[in-house]
Amino acid sequence: MATKGSIFNKIENKAAYKVPDKYFDSLPEKVMDSITASEKSLQAKKNTLVKLKHIFAYAASIIGIIFISYLGINYLTSNRNNQLISENDAIEYLTFYSGYFDEESIIENMQETNNTPSFKEDESEIIIHYLIEEGIDELLLYNEL
Repeated sequence: MATKGSIFNKIENKAAYKVPDKYFDSLPEKVMDSITASEKSLQAKKNTLVKLKHIFAYAASIIGIIFISYLGINYLTSNRNNQLISENDAIEYLTFYSGYFDEESIIENMQETNNTPSFKEDESEIIIHYLIEEGIDELLLYNEL
């Protein structure tokens, strides 16, 4: 223990740290300058964020308008095959309203509008085979086609 005591005796009651002369005279000014600089930096960041916020809002609006326009144009130009009625619905309609039209009025209407029925090749082959099975003269049928 004697050695410890002698070590402590050698160390005088000195302050562990020494402050430079007139350090505290200029400290408040340095602190205020630092605070002002950080406030200016913070204000500049806020202004930048506000500007970016507006830019992103405009960009999102433009993207939204373009997307909605694309969907609208795509909807308007798409093939609307879902509007076709089924064969059973057509037969039911024709059966129900058969008293309102006859074969002559249908032919007249087709001639006026210059619409001729169009069949796919598969459908026309089916129709030709059906007519031949029903006893229609093949020569007459091919002359009509």
